[in-house]
Amino acid sequence: KDGERLTAPGRSSASVLEQFGKEAELFKTSKGTLQFTADKPLPATLVKKIVKARMKQNEEREHARELKKVSTKKSKKGNSSKIN
Repeated sequence: KDGERLTAPGRSSASVLEQFGKEAELFKTSKGTLQFTADKPLPATLVKKIVKARMKQNEEREHARELKKVSTKKSKKGNSSKIN
């Protein structure tokens, strides 16, 4: 193996890595992937920052989904008609 890859799966992965510009520049990157070798491992602090940023994104996405569900339920409830 030439090296290892830290992949943050999902559409927002690239945007997370962009947040760490100078720190991530030290490693080979592609969309959503940070590549490193055994002789040049990722600093633990960078890994922690990336994980925290992805967790925040996931929490925000989940919150948006929950709001959408509530909004959809309210609009469906308001549009229902009763048959007598």
